Amino acid sequence: MSQLLCGLFALIATVMVYSELYAANGTTGATATIQSGVSIKKVIDKKISNTDGDLLFGTIVPDATEGTVLINPSTAQRSSSLFTVDQENGPAVFQVTAAPYKCHSITVQSESTVLRCGDNTMIVDNWKTNMIAGTTDENGNSNFTIGGTLHVKPYQAVGTYRGTFQVSTDYN
Repeated sequence: MSQLLCGLFALIATVMVYSELYAANGTTGATATIQSGVSIKKVIDKKISNTDGDLLFGTIVPDATEGTVLINPSTAQRSSSLFTVDQENGPAVFQVTAAPYKCHSITVQSESTVLRCGDNTMIVDNWKTNMIAGTTDENGNSNFTIGGTLHVKPYQAVGTYRGTFQVSTDYN
């Protein structure tokens, strides 16, 4: 019986050794894609905008009442409760550059911006964009426009008022 048990253990040990001999290793691939970053710039192109890329409210004649001037980013139209003199107005124009066919989102600052002329100020707020999210074209470009509301005080002081505002874009 002990010989039978010894033979059985030898057989089990042999099967275990052979099963280890049939083990195999495998390989698989690894991949990484490098993508260009995303950038945003003001568009200075007279074919696209007559404003050199800036948000331009035009020339306004204030009176005894407070008024507003709005620039619609979708239509590039100005509407005003005050008398406006010229047609030099329009939304700010930006171009996103990224990898082709990439989705991106647009964010305009939520705070108002102060326009200054010496010690005099006006406020721009109610920012609007014609695009909340977009996709770059085959060249990796996507254009969008931004408008807002200018608040003019009664008898606003004469001069050219200037200020800046922030806009950003991110890959979705």
